Amino acid sequence: MSLVDAHSALFDAHAAAGLFSGYLRSAGRPLPWQELLDSAPDLPWPSFGSTSVRPVRRGEVVAAPVVRAPVSLVRGDTVVFTGQMSDPRDVWVDRASAAGLRVIQGYVTKATRVLVAADPFTLSSKARRARAYEVPIVSEHDFGSMIARLV
Repeated sequence: MSLVDAHSALFDAHAAAGLFSGYLRSAGRPLPWQELLDSAPDLPWPSFGSTSVRPVRRGEVVAAPVVRAPVSLVRGDTVVFTGQMSDPRDVWVDRASAAGLRVIQGYVTKATRVLVAADPFTLSSKARRARAYEVPIVSEHDFGSMIARLV
């Protein structure tokens, strides 16, 4: 397997599956963790140390609340993009530039006004830095609405 699209979700999933299948083949039979796998449903959940966290049963679907603080842009604000979005990156760069925003390629600084992410919950290095600097992370849809108010 060649590293063509490393760090894209689909490629990373394929790479992880390939690595895992290699581990399974090398483990042989019987599976060394079969006893642990069989006992998993009876194991207790770990303590979270907080009364505000509710344990979730295996298989239970929980919708994560999305809290959005209002973010407004003004001409001259700095914007950074991360992830593979629905529209090509150069299209978003052109839209941001046309709205009077400065687009920085490659990194987030304390002066960045907003990080536009294909997945606002991403754990990319740009997103980690944005969170550390308290820079808002928004979806491309939300960013589209934000720049529409500027034009």
